[in-house]
Amino acid sequence: MLSRPRARTILVNGALREGEPLIPLPSFEILVLLTFPSPSTRVKSTERVEAIYPLLKDVALSPDMSGGSNAMKQMFTFALRSARKGIVTGNLVLAEEATSIAIWCVLQFINTYK
Repeated sequence: MLSRPRARTILVNGALREGEPLIPLPSFEILVLLTFPSPSTRVKSTERVEAIYPLLKDVALSPDMSGGSNAMKQMFTFALRSARKGIVTGNLVLAEEATSIAIWCVLQFINTYK
């Protein structure tokens, strides 16, 4: 499916299914934790998750995010919690990714955070 030239665009632009996101926040949280485990728990399958993560992240962070500002606040809160977890556990890759998600949330919905 992803070998088709427009697959990424179609998935990102059509990231909502009848008002529901294709990747709900709880599923995205699991995806982030699987993609960025602590260095001591990395396994071979982590590489496969890392390969598909950029596309799934784009779909989950679609600008047309279901729930609007409420969903964005939940994503922002998740990102901050994950950044803190990454710092506390020494998983700087997780902390960096979560921080970038939090910044993206603020930039997309800047009026939400006034």
